[in-house]
Amino acid sequence: MNIYKYHTDPKHLLYYDRTVQFDDQIAFESDVGLFVPGDLNLTGYRSLTQLPDNLKVDGELNLSNTPLTQLPNGLKVGGDLSLHNTPITEIPDDLEVRGELNLSYTSITQLPDDLEVRGGLNLRGTKITQLPNGLKVGGELSLGFTSITQLPDDLEVRGGLNLRGTKITQLPNRLKVSGDLDIVQLNITELPYGLEVGGNLYAMDTRITELPDDILIGDSLDLSLSDITELPIGLKVGGDFNLSGAQITELPDGLEVGGHLWLDDTEVTQLPKGLRVRDDLSLVGTKITQLPDDLEVGGEIKGFDG
Repeated sequence: MNIYKYHTDPKHLLYYDRTVQFDDQIAFESDVGLFVPGDLNLTGYRSLTQLPDNLKVDGELNLSNTPLTQLPNGLKVGGDLSLHNTPITEIPDDLEVRGELNLSYTSITQLPDDLEVRGGLNLRGTKITQLPNGLKVGGELSLGFTSITQLPDDLEVRGGLNLRGTKITQLPNRLKVSGDLDIVQLNITELPYGLEVGGNLYAMDTRITELPDDILIGDSLDLSLSDITELPIGLKVGGDFNLSGAQITELPDGLEVGGHLWLDDTEVTQLPKGLRVRDDLSLVGTKITQLPDDLEVGGEIKGFDG
């Protein structure tokens, strides 16, 4: 195995024959390819047009804002791989990334089937129009401001799912998101049965009119300014519940809220039986004049003049 150490201009990478140059970087070269034991940051290097096959970077590899159009075969990255704002149009089937894969604002148009990303996958602002079958994402999946219109039925997301700015109108049944689900301002009229959100569900300013009976929400639920008119009996929200400015007129019996409950500027005129709110209850701008005897509020009741 040969060991090379070069002191060159910042962000300088050249390779020809079996010689490699990095800026103040140690590189190990063997018959199986080039190995970089730490991070490799080539951000903004405008002369970078290709990388050697079988390159292995033990840490993070940052190729943002370069003119790179394709990745080499056999590329392995032990940390995050950032291709932000590059003209990349596809990624090789044998790519291995142990951290986040950042493809935001690239020219990517498709991803290989059965792609598994151990960290997050950022596709924000890309030209991609559909996700591959069998996609598994270990962290957050960000699809904001893409032209994607639907999600695959077998999608697995172990972090958050950000759909803000997309044209998605329907979510697959039994969708499970371990982190937050962001569908703010989407033209979605209903949520699927079997939906499980481990974190927060942000559904502000949506056309959703009701929630499925079996919905599970681990943390907060924001339905402010939405068209929601009906909630399931016995609904439990782990964190805050925001209904400010929504179309709701009545709440279900047995509603439990693990944080704050906002009913500001709604047409709700009375509170349900068995309502439990761990923190504050805000009734600003409502016409509620009476509180039920069994109401439990752990914090303040705001905006009540009765």
